[in-house]
Amino acid sequence: MSSVHTTACIAAAFLIQSVRGQDTYTTRQTLTVSEAPFESRLVTFLPNHQIQLGRGDATHVLALSDLISWGSYTDQHRQPYVYLRGGGVLTAEFIRINATQISLYSQVFAEVQIPHSLVRAIVFAPGANALARDRFRKQILSNNTNHDTAYFTNGDTLRGAYVAAANPSRANATGRIEFRTEQRLPSFSIPIERLSALTFRSQDARELHTEPKQRAPSQLSLGFADGSQLHVAVVTTDQTRIQLDVNEGLTLSAPATTFHRQLTQIRTHAPRVTFLSDLKPTSYKHIPFLRRSWTQGTDENVLGGRLRCAGTVHAKGIGMHSASRITYRLDQKFRWFQSEIAIDQAADNRGSVIFRVFLQRDGEWTSTYTSPILRGTNRPLAIKVAVAQADAIALLVEFADRGDECDYANWVNARLSN
Repeated sequence: MSSVHTTACIAAAFLIQSVRGQDTYTTRQTLTVSEAPFESRLVTFLPNHQIQLGRGDATHVLALSDLISWGSYTDQHRQPYVYLRGGGVLTAEFIRINATQISLYSQVFAEVQIPHSLVRAIVFAPGANALARDRFRKQILSNNTNHDTAYFTNGDTLRGAYVAAANPSRANATGRIEFRTEQRLPSFSIPIERLSALTFRSQDARELHTEPKQRAPSQLSLGFADGSQLHVAVVTTDQTRIQLDVNEGLTLSAPATTFHRQLTQIRTHAPRVTFLSDLKPTSYKHIPFLRRSWTQGTDENVLGGRLRCAGTVHAKGIGMHSASRITYRLDQKFRWFQSEIAIDQAADNRGSVIFRVFLQRDGEWTSTYTSPILRGTNRPLAIKVAVAQADAIALLVEFADRGDECDYANWVNARLSN
């Protein structure tokens, strides 16, 4: 796995001055492998897989292997999204698209040129409704086909191929793209304002005219205030600029002050924790309140959207509906189970459930944790349960007020550790 490193350490005096002089170093919730959640500010990235955090007047160094996440990520709907192959999204104003690259203007990275070979999809009109936005995202990112697809704002779709403009200097000068289908030759132009999205064919089916950079495995996911979220292999920083080597082979750079002002989240791939959503459950059962049955969500809520609580989008967790139970084997491998529990914001401040944790030891199930009633108006509640010597764990979500109305329960960052 590639190192997250710096080419030069920032002098201590510079760091202290920056911390005091900018609101970019806002304290944010920090989740680590062993500690209870706490508030800290990011000071800087350091060599040897480390970051420096500030807590009060003190600073301390934290190994990235001990970090789960710092801060939070929230998407937005006001600018186009450019989804990158291999994961990640860059939110930016669309400038132009030509035969080899897409040009954008980002609040963080200024003008950016992204090779076609690294782009999976462009969403021109993300939509204001978060659940609809999530479902559309899931739809287009699962579109692994041998053709390009144009999605229109009226719901129509058109399969074919994006065609570069004959005059590259005028590409998209009038806000249009060229598109060709097998049924209609030659190509014709489509106003971008009529498109909600454009997805590109699978990479193995696309002819690449340039050899892409060697891809390094991502070490971090970084979230930004403009809605961008990038998977990063290497961070290089000095007193004036920060450079990111994105694992798709893309290099982005920003002034250090802009970068820290816009950065809202650091999320590691947490080598020291095991997320329940990465394990296969041994059983799942839902008991309908009336007739409707609900399946469990893996890294998404029960409605098929991303896990959203208190305005924050979470990458990992389990979505469940009352009344339901899900079980996993532990085989006495772990010491702790931790999670943040809440009602998904899709409930629109409604819903009410009780979260429960059961453990199996020597064939006997024992109730280990029972939450208070959590309602849609409550913020996420952090829990930590000792699971040493446990053979299995069961998570339950039970009815509380008003039957099962909007009981979209989330076990955010449900994880096991030692």
